[in-house]
Amino acid sequence: MKKVKTNYGYTPKNEDKAVKAAIKDAKISFKNTHQTVTILRGMWLVSAIKYLEDVLAHKRCIPMRRFNGGVPRVAQAKEFGALQGRWPEKSVIQAKTMLKNMQNIAVGKGLDISKMKIVHAHVNRAPIIHNRTYRAHGRVTAWNKSPCHVQLIAEEQLGEIPAETAVKTIAEKRAFRKFVTLAVKGHLRGPHRKQMLRD
Repeated sequence: MKKVKTNYGYTPKNEDKAVKAAIKDAKISFKNTHQTVTILRGMWLVSAIKYLEDVLAHKRCIPMRRFNGGVPRVAQAKEFGALQGRWPEKSVIQAKTMLKNMQNIAVGKGLDISKMKIVHAHVNRAPIIHNRTYRAHGRVTAWNKSPCHVQLIAEEQLGEIPAETAVKTIAEKRAFRKFVTLAVKGHLRGPHRKQMLRD
């Protein structure tokens, strides 16, 4: 089997502290995969895997900021400051498989998995797979596929917070700010105020 070389769009500062994963001509939707993979950029590797598992369980969603025509509004998207979201199963499964491979490579290199952060997440269009379907009255309709190329790179971060304690969603931050505002203005009464002042 011929090995295909991947030209990554990012060069790690230290190759020994980085892990890579790539796939070419993946037969999954480019648009869905673009949204699925780009949201992982900046996440810790452990947190990203947990996030994709939650998406498969429909506990959290993939926010659709681009290619979102006709996408319904979802309450789960508020976590990311968005309104529209979906649960693209095929794209999520492919991304999760790549992250698992990166995790295994990191273990093989002797790196600390809890300090691995995704620094590069990129999706490119692949050549369209042209096909056709035959309709009534002698008509022919295009039945094309839009595959994609995916690249992921994670680096070990030194001196940063581990993944278990670093995860704090936008919704949690917003709720905490609201809680502090109510406490300062004196609108918060009872045991909640005492707990807030104690913290």
